[in-house]
Amino acid sequence: MNFKRFAIPLVVLLAITHWTGEASASSGSIDEAMKSMAKNIKEVMDRFQYESISIGEFTSPPQMVSSGGTGLAKSLISHLEETGIKVSRRAPIGFKGEYFTDVDAEGKPIAKVEGRIVDERGRSLLSFTSLTKELKAVVKDASSIASVMGLTFDSDPNQSESAQQDKLQDALKHPNVVVSNHAVRSSKHSPYAVEVHTSTSPHGPFQPGTPVNDEGMAFVAIEQGHYYTVELINDSSHDAAVVLTIDGLNVFAFSEIKYYQHFIVPARSHSMIRGWHRNNRTSDSFEVTNYSKSAAATLLPNGGSLGTITAIFSAAWPVNQAPPPDERSAKFGSRGTARGQEVSAKYREVERHVGVVRSSVSIRYEKD
Repeated sequence: MNFKRFAIPLVVLLAITHWTGEASASSGSIDEAMKSMAKNIKEVMDRFQYESISIGEFTSPPQMVSSGGTGLAKSLISHLEETGIKVSRRAPIGFKGEYFTDVDAEGKPIAKVEGRIVDERGRSLLSFTSLTKELKAVVKDASSIASVMGLTFDSDPNQSESAQQDKLQDALKHPNVVVSNHAVRSSKHSPYAVEVHTSTSPHGPFQPGTPVNDEGMAFVAIEQGHYYTVELINDSSHDAAVVLTIDGLNVFAFSEIKYYQHFIVPARSHSMIRGWHRNNRTSDSFEVTNYSKSAAATLLPNGGSLGTITAIFSAAWPVNQAPPPDERSAKFGSRGTARGQEVSAKYREVERHVGVVRSSVSIRYEKD
């Protein structure tokens, strides 16, 4: 096995077979929640004969220090367009969303998304007053909540789902992070870490940033108009499948290959992610203030002054091999396929099983 540090990632997950654990990885996901909300919005628009809508910024309570609303907006826009609704910056009506944390009837942490339809003066349309209560969505799965809220936590794959939910709840109430030199980890002994490297040019050279721990959250300085790369570190003895999001947006959000979701980082290695995946040859560089050159990015709201990079790590293993010994016992779910300036970024496709979430690491930066 080659333990050499990777300069650029040579492996990206194309096809996966889900290892479901005690709960489905897709249960209560952001995508499902926004699909439900899009359906409700379409019903309202059809009833009052509106053909287009503008999607504004999704905001969270200020104490959440979160920038995940961009991911919510992107998912909502995609599902609205699937229903035939035109999303435009200059529409007669607009949608304003809010997201926050809560607990369900069983005391499990959830993310709630609520919204209202407004006119050009920002007033809620009275005709929709009785319908605005329907414009709600609930996000339940740990990976989605970590991405939206920008959480850092670790989890033992042998723990029960209830114990993992407790970890998530604790991360929401009492954020904590470990910063060592340039790396950010969820705990002192976690084998997973993230580094952010910055440059004045999309082609480098890139220098590692120095994150600081501010009230349990990691912050790194990136100047406006500068570029950055994200180094995913896997010091464990098994491969890792990593969901990488920027402001709640999966790095594959603007990809030509719509079903990519994960990067694979081989055991005891590092992989550098250079930008928004476009195809297996090129990416759009990560640039502060810009998301991507994709047309899909032009409809996104500008977002606030905060940016959040979140990497969510799970174990991964070849489909014809047994899982790591500490992977929680479970049945296999149905087999499924997941998949600034232009920079060269080469990837190779592999097929892997993906386990439960083991670690989430978030790093924040100021956009202004």
